[in-house]
Amino acid sequence: MIVVTVPGIPPSPNQTRREHWAKRAAEARFWRDQALYAALDTRNRHPKELFPIRSARLRVVIVSPTSVRRDPDNVIASVKPILDGIVRAGILADDSFAVVRELAVALELGKTAEVRIEVEP
Repeated sequence: MIVVTVPGIPPSPNQTRREHWAKRAAEARFWRDQALYAALDTRNRHPKELFPIRSARLRVVIVSPTSVRRDPDNVIASVKPILDGIVRAGILADDSFAVVRELAVALELGKTAEVRIEVEP
């Protein structure tokens, strides 16, 4: 299993839907780039032959220090830029259903806010 951990939790679509499109685009770029750097760091610690993964199960884990209520569908929408960063880093060949066979979402309480993407080839 390959685990990519991105510090922080991206805002939900409910928080950003009334923002100007340019601000939403900048926010998405920020999270995509954060995931890209974390994924490249993770990728460099594994054999090069593993990548890109062409068939995988993904588990998205939101680790939060508070028990804020979150809807699973909003979590999926909010981590889209993170998945794009993982694809851009070359860990996954694509983020379509052709590559991602299964996508699960979980919420855990923890000391620091982070998004953990668990990739199981």
